[in-house]
Amino acid sequence: MGMLMQESRNTIPKEVFVPASLALMAEALDYVGQKQGREIGNEDVDNATKSYADSMMQLSGYTPDMVEQMAGKTQEWMQDPRYAQLIQQRMGGANGA
Repeated sequence: MGMLMQESRNTIPKEVFVPASLALMAEALDYVGQKQGREIGNEDVDNATKSYADSMMQLSGYTPDMVEQMAGKTQEWMQDPRYAQLIQQRMGGANGA
């Protein structure tokens, strides 16, 4: 996916990039399993996912600390009633329809 992004000169929409990357990873795992004549297990998926995440962090320039900070901030926002209300409004919930 990194090569595709580079060749596209970063024109692949970000909202498409991650799902496409994960789909390619799943296809690659399936291919490897077929070629090796074995089932792909949780450990294989875990290793591939970690490798994918490490690659994405390297490409994006994010560090594990930065990701942890973003995750913490997201949890804070999700517990803020104003943010929860905004989400409901944006999604057409009872208060926002």
